[in-house]
Amino acid sequence: MDGFNARNLEGFLRCYSSDAVLTDGTGNIMMQGRDAIRGFYAKLFADSPNLHVEIPSRVHVGSWVIDEEHVTGFNFEGFPPEMHAAVIYHVQNGEIVRAMLLM
Repeated sequence: MDGFNARNLEGFLRCYSSDAVLTDGTGNIMMQGRDAIRGFYAKLFADSPNLHVEIPSRVHVGSWVIDEEHVTGFNFEGFPPEMHAAVIYHVQNGEIVRAMLLM
């Protein structure tokens, strides 16, 4: 969250494993691997100077983390500028290996 809000790309990417997979709610792969994640978020961070996320609630269950997220200042074609989402993260060895975005 700190890396995201600071738009610190490398700090943000350190949270993800090199082969992390990001999917939508139906399992469609949106991004696979740190390089693909870097490509998306580099553009998002550069084009979204007011980008900010808040986590109103978080649940930990074993190696899973479920965040309720409220994102504002999102400036990326095909996405609304403000989103309320849930993201389910699977964490292994301190890195996110899988994330499912429910928007």
